[in-house]
Amino acid sequence: MVSVASEVRQYAMLLFFICGALYFAQRFLQDKSLWWGVAYAAFVYGAILTHYSAIWVALTFAVYVTILLFRRNPGWRVALFWGISQAGVAVLYIFLYVTHIRWMLNSGFAQDQIHGYLQGEYFNPGEETVLSFVAGNTLDFFSYLMGGRPAG
Repeated sequence: MVSVASEVRQYAMLLFFICGALYFAQRFLQDKSLWWGVAYAAFVYGAILTHYSAIWVALTFAVYVTILLFRRNPGWRVALFWGISQAGVAVLYIFLYVTHIRWMLNSGFAQDQIHGYLQGEYFNPGEETVLSFVAGNTLDFFSYLMGGRPAG
């Protein structure tokens, strides 16, 4: 836990909400209880409100739970609740886009960051191909995780 905490120091709340959502999603799948579904939705919404990158977790949960739910024939109440909770995720992201993200992307601050010190972290169509961007950033990511470029 110390190693994980040192890596995610500013993302502790996000990690808390993701782990809670994963736990409650599993209970929701096992018991098909709407109470577990409500707890799952609360934790997913908490993760989304904690960090915008939770979209990847929310999408992963949406695909994973949808596939498993419909393999198990959940019943109309559980399926309806699941659909409503996923619609809630979509509405929350639309709200965040309209009220926060769109404004930030159009601000001079965001453009300074994208064209400044974060330039290598964003895809630049005129300067590189999609394949070279993905390969380079994947190598950099694993090099960071493994502690060196040869191991990465």
